Amino acid sequence: MKPTITESAAEKNVGKPALVDLFHALESPLLGFSYQMVKNEQCAQDIVQEAFMRLQTRLDEVDQPKAWLYTTVRRLAIDYIRKAQKVVPFIRDADSAEVEPVDPELRPDEWADADERTGLMRVCIERLKPKEQALVRMKFIENLSYKEISQRMQMTVSNVGYSLHHALKALEIELNKEGIAQ
Repeated sequence: MKPTITESAAEKNVGKPALVDLFHALESPLLGFSYQMVKNEQCAQDIVQEAFMRLQTRLDEVDQPKAWLYTTVRRLAIDYIRKAQKVVPFIRDADSAEVEPVDPELRPDEWADADERTGLMRVCIERLKPKEQALVRMKFIENLSYKEISQRMQMTVSNVGYSLHHALKALEIELNKEGIAQ
């Protein structure tokens, strides 16, 4: 009898560690690896969690799960760093609910421009759907992690990422209407 070309899933996974075993063996080293890159413990945890969630959907097709996880964590950390460089953090004034962008290097005329852009940003955020507004505020004003947002919004972590992505796309459309370039 001729051997078949395709293998069953059980035959493919012979000798491969289960996801739970991989998690127990690699979570701590991956957290350290991720933290070295992003310098934020909560973000490092989110990145490692996301990597394991991605592996779960591809475990049957990944030949070297350890190498795959390290590569995925590295790529997610690089994506995080790139996004963080584009985001201007906000702080709250102790006497008001107003939020101002933080950049101590601005000259007075640049402060005026920044104030105008901040005001336009607030207007554009107010145009979003209530759920989108909440997501944007929690992530970029309160600086919450996806996990913290998921707990507050009673959503899964992956749904937070998906919904936040769409909220940012909607915000981008509103900002473009106001002539604010990326």
